[in-house]
Amino acid sequence: MTLQSIADALGLSKVTVSVVLNGRAAQYGIRPATAARIVDYCAQNKYAINVNARRINSKLIRNLGMVVFEGGKEKFIPMADYYESMVVGGAATTAKANGFCLSLIINHHEKELDGILERFYAKEVDGFILSGFPVAPSWRERFLREKIPVVVVAGDPTQGLPTVNIDNYEMSHALTTHVIGHTERHRIGFLAGVSHSYVGNERHRGFTQAMAEHGLTPVFEVNGWFSEDKAYTQVKQFLARPTFTCDAIVCANDAMAIGALRALHEKGVKVPQKIAVTGADDIPALHYVSPAISTYSLLPHEQGSQAFLLLRNIAEGKACQQTVCVKSELKLRQSA
Repeated sequence: MTLQSIADALGLSKVTVSVVLNGRAAQYGIRPATAARIVDYCAQNKYAINVNARRINSKLIRNLGMVVFEGGKEKFIPMADYYESMVVGGAATTAKANGFCLSLIINHHEKELDGILERFYAKEVDGFILSGFPVAPSWRERFLREKIPVVVVAGDPTQGLPTVNIDNYEMSHALTTHVIGHTERHRIGFLAGVSHSYVGNERHRGFTQAMAEHGLTPVFEVNGWFSEDKAYTQVKQFLARPTFTCDAIVCANDAMAIGALRALHEKGVKVPQKIAVTGADDIPALHYVSPAISTYSLLPHEQGSQAFLLLRNIAEGKACQQTVCVKSELKLRQSA
């Protein structure tokens, strides 16, 4: 049985049958009743698409690989992180709406790149979205050298690969400016993320620029490693110093803001009356924290969606921008 014989039996065109069987009936405006006739006829006659033949004959497979990091010693469960799961969800739902599939690929080690790229050369996927881990130089060099379609979520656009981010620098600058101007705080400390994080570095840069514009010097700038517990320890140590003076703490993510809040609460320091606190990301856990923390949204679902759209355009050979910046917004709450 062929597409032509199905079309002849149903009195339809071969193109209509092909479009329906490839899952793109809605995209091409084919009536649901017509699509149902084709599907029912094929089911009754036990006709199935030869996937391998379709891959060989098609320019696009209409399947993208979503590569996420399995984690190291402290994080063994992929997709356990809220941000990561929302990025994947955004990419998957937008892929479905555009007639694509998304294959989840769990990555554990830099040496796994050969196995990942085999999927591309075997025509299993049209390209890759990388999320949740820094891209190793060896990976970046191969992607560029072999012209593999790839998009990095939260990646550094200066490294040559297409990226999707929120406006981390602008948001951090705006939130720090708010702390300085509207809450009138001038003895401000900063809890940074990790040195290899592009997102963390952009947030640090926004903080530094806002402070410089107001002629202020930070009381402290230390790494909190994006960790609630490490931020708690850092702030607790600062509070133990008799000479410590600070009226605001700007944190590079919400987890550290929660850690800072814990330390201040234990010491009996009122927030925001004595020390204001801000975060970044607007994670769901903030709904259970008091006082409510001022922050800005990471928009992970939107980043995932934009990553799919960008990768699809690259895979289709369309001329498109290589850097996508999703605009976030401040969430000003009680803590600042």
